[in-house]
Amino acid sequence: MAVAAVLLSLTACASGEYRSGPPPPTTNTTSTTLAPEVTVHAVVATSSASARVVTLSQPVAGFSNVALVADTEIVRLSGAPATVSDLVPSATIEVTGRPGAPGTLVARRIVLR
Repeated sequence: MAVAAVLLSLTACASGEYRSGPPPPTTNTTSTTLAPEVTVHAVVATSSASARVVTLSQPVAGFSNVALVADTEIVRLSGAPATVSDLVPSATIEVTGRPGAPGTLVARRIVLR
């Protein structure tokens, strides 16, 4: 009987199924802690549709730039859809998003006012 147990243990070790001690800790590669969303009112200085970046005429709440991502919603105050090309210099915008790189707000939603 003891020989069978040793053979079973050796077989499990050879197959890589046997582990000794506690299981290894798991790591979560996706951060579940996100900075809270903020909303700022600002004036556009410049915008680049190709770079998907809006530069503000002056920093607001520490943000000088707004980064647009693939799912950024851009709308007019009426709720009608708008585009990046509508974000012209001197346009007043309301941006809701999360802080990204220093001085940059990653926009979830932009409302043209």
